[in-house]
Amino acid sequence: MGSSGQKQRRKGGKPRHLPKVGTPTEERYAIHHEREAVMENMGVGRGASPVLKWTVAIVAMLVVAAGVIALISFT
Repeated sequence: MGSSGQKQRRKGGKPRHLPKVGTPTEERYAIHHEREAVMENMGVGRGASPVLKWTVAIVAMLVVAAGVIALISFT
């Protein structure tokens, strides 16, 4: 049976193969997906609005700045 009998891909195009294990390409691929997963769990992943991302970033900077000021003032 030829290719006419095979199921068509939903989005078309060619399949993307995963990189070989242990290569630098595979390590970059794994790190990229891990970072995306962490950001998604924190609520600032791809689906989050830019306002939410900036709010989280500003709050994090304020917490770090408060920690540095507290460390300097108590030592």
